[in-house]
Amino acid sequence: MGKGALKKPINLAIYLFIACFLFLAIYSFLPSGNGNPKEIEIKAGSSLLSIADNLKKEGLIRSKGVFIALAFLTGKVKKLKAGLYEISPNLSPYKILNMIAKGESKIVKVTIPEGFTIKQIGKRLEEAGLVSQNEFVALAQNAPVYLRAIVSAPTANLEGFLFPDTYFFPKGVDKERILKTFLENFRYKVLDKFWGKGVLPFYDTLKLASLVEWEAKHDEERRLIAGVLLNRLKKGIKLECDATVQYILPEHKEMITYKDLELNSPYNTYRVKGLPPTPICNPGIPSIEAALNPEPTDYLFYVALPNGYHIFSRTAEEHYRAVEKAREMWRKEKG
Repeated sequence: MGKGALKKPINLAIYLFIACFLFLAIYSFLPSGNGNPKEIEIKAGSSLLSIADNLKKEGLIRSKGVFIALAFLTGKVKKLKAGLYEISPNLSPYKILNMIAKGESKIVKVTIPEGFTIKQIGKRLEEAGLVSQNEFVALAQNAPVYLRAIVSAPTANLEGFLFPDTYFFPKGVDKERILKTFLENFRYKVLDKFWGKGVLPFYDTLKLASLVEWEAKHDEERRLIAGVLLNRLKKGIKLECDATVQYILPEHKEMITYKDLELNSPYNTYRVKGLPPTPICNPGIPSIEAALNPEPTDYLFYVALPNGYHIFSRTAEEHYRAVEKAREMWRKEKG
């Protein structure tokens, strides 16, 4: 057999390889078509084949085989990340592959206001389409040890440790990752800065801060309210804090009733002395700083006015007159 006969199969193989390479190169830059973006969920552990199947079924790629080959040639087979992706059919297969390899999943912005409870946070996360409220609340109120350890929480109920802030979560993120993000933010912005400071043990400080968060409507009163509550604690007087009663009600009320004050709960500070068993919300930095550094005062009472400010009193008699004045102002406010 001559040398020319050997060259023909070799040349043919080279030509086929070049043709395949050119086809893949051209294909990698060709989008599947036009249309609106589609949400594609890639679950943890999904195979390359199942990802390609999903993309093909949704009309986002032309060929499963070529997409798979492209993944192998670019070394991205084991780099594809789970998440919920918003993918346009105008994107080329290469760009889609690169997006999934980089984990560029759809991002959801969630803002948690100061003073939100775990239940309110869970509701907001559910409204954002991230997790079920019930599942998140169940986890946050019965957290496993490895999550509690992030913030040195003394109980499984993590109320108070979910730092209010603006967060950005990828669609498809699980509830453990969300809760861990809240806790890590709390550790960075609160524990690392304030641990070991204040006149009370830190967990008690956090409880006090949560009361201040709900009781104070104006920043200039936060330290004074903290000072009044601390005075009552030191003297062994019941806190009689409306915010703790609101916490145990099914729905928030503008004004609590005498019947509400009779509720049998360790959170009802009209019946039980001392701080509640846990914080009653997740306070922000101003309330935490107020609880760490309460204003020195001899006030023992305060009552809220319609404008959010309070009348502060030293004696029960003064407080009684302040309550009557406040009630009159509330009646006028309601018309």
